[in-house]
Amino acid sequence: TIDGNPCTSVSIVNSTTITCITPSNVSGVYDIVVTNTDDNQSGTGSALFTYNPSPTISSLSLNYGSLAGGEVISINGTNFLTGATAYIDNVACATSNVMSTTQIDCTVPGPGLGLTDVKVENVDAQEFTLSSAYTYRPAPMISSVSPIAGPLSGGQTITFTGTGFMPSLDFEINGTSCSSINYIDSMTATCVTNTEAASQYDVIVTNLDTQTTTATNLYEYIPAPTVTSISPAFGDILGGTAITVTGTNFHSSGQTATIDGAVCSSPTYINATTFTCITGAHAVGSNLTMVVTNFVDGQVSTAGGSFSYKGPPTLTEIQVTGGGTVIDGGSDSGGNTIRFVGIN
Repeated sequence: TIDGNPCTSVSIVNSTTITCITPSNVSGVYDIVVTNTDDNQSGTGSALFTYNPSPTISSLSLNYGSLAGGEVISINGTNFLTGATAYIDNVACATSNVMSTTQIDCTVPGPGLGLTDVKVENVDAQEFTLSSAYTYRPAPMISSVSPIAGPLSGGQTITFTGTGFMPSLDFEINGTSCSSINYIDSMTATCVTNTEAASQYDVIVTNLDTQTTTATNLYEYIPAPTVTSISPAFGDILGGTAITVTGTNFHSSGQTATIDGAVCSSPTYINATTFTCITGAHAVGSNLTMVVTNFVDGQVSTAGGSFSYKGPPTLTEIQVTGGGTVIDGGSDSGGNTIRFVGIN
C-alpha cells in the first residue's frame, strides 16, 4: 500500500523485489507498506514514494524564431523535474536545461515551419502541452523604401515595406542603426535616418530572433541641389521660354522649379547636372531667384539673380546714321542706313 491505498497488479519477482501499479493520490511524499499474505507480517518504507503534480506551461520568453531553429528560449511554468525534456512540434529540443521547477531553457530544434505546440515531459512520464505556442518564421525581407533618398544630415523618416517583420527589429544603413525604429506590422516599419556621407547604401534588417537580410543599394544619401546657370537667362513676361538649368545634385526622381514664385512647367531631368523646364508668366523683373527642389527628399537650392523677365520690344524712334530722327523716311531707292531705338 501507498499512504494506505493498495497497489494493483502486485507481482512478486523474487524475495527482494515486488512490482505493482500505484493508486491515485494527491502530490506529496508517502510511506510504502508491504504485507506478506501468509503471516500478515509487514514492513514500512518511510517517505519512500513521491507523488509529483503534472507539469504546466504558462509562457515562453520568445514565441517565434527562425525556420532553422537554434534559438534558446525559456519555457516558464510549474512542476518541472530534473531531467525533464521539452519538445517543439513533438521534436525534442536540442538541449533541455531545467533551471528550476518553473523554468526550462530549450534550444529550439529545426528545421520547422509555422505554428506549433510546445510540450514538457517529466521523467515520471507526466506531460503538459501548450497548443499553438511557438511559430517558425522565415527571415525578414525588404522590398522597398520610401523615400528612396534623403539629406546627408539625416533626420528623415523613411518607410520600409517587406515581409516577416517582427517587433523589436533593427534597421542598419551603412552599418549604423536607424533611430526611432517603429514596428507597424509584419510588412511595414519606419525609422529616422542618421547623418551619413553621400552615396548609395545597403540596408540590413534584423529580427529579434537574429534572422537578417540585406537589401543592396536600397537607400541613397544625397547633397542638396545647386544651381550654377540658366540658359537663356531671360525670357518673355508671358512665359513659355524653354530654359536649361545647370547645377549639381539633381536627382533622377525629378525636380520642381520656380522663378520668384512662378512655376516652371514640364521639368525634365537630363542628368545630375542638367534639367529643362518652361517658364511661367511673371511681371517684368531682373535678377530673379530660381528655387529648385529635388522631388525625392524635398531638399532645396536657391540661386539669386539667375533669371530676368522682359516685356515685348517697343520701338520709340528711328535714326539716320549720325544722329537725327527720321520723320518722313528716306529715298525711294533705299540705301539709307538707319538705327532703330527702343526697349526690350
